[in-house]
Amino acid sequence: MTGFVEKVGSKASSIGIETGGRDYSSGSSTVDTFNITGHGSGLTLSITANSDGTITSASPSHPGRGYAIGDVVG
Repeated sequence: MTGFVEKVGSKASSIGIETGGRDYSSGSSTVDTFNITGHGSGLTLSITANSDGTITSASPSHPGRGYAIGDVVG
């Protein structure tokens, strides 16, 4: 997943799924994120996985703060 940031030091405004993975529990969940790069904090996502265990949607449930363009979260 990737997050797109509106401006330097901002909240995450939208989420993209690069690959949906597999073997996740089907249904909806809220998950915390961690920084791979950058210094933002507090981003949590609402995700949905289908019956095959692939993530099909993700949206910010709490957009966090301090994210900059190019930050990567996992």
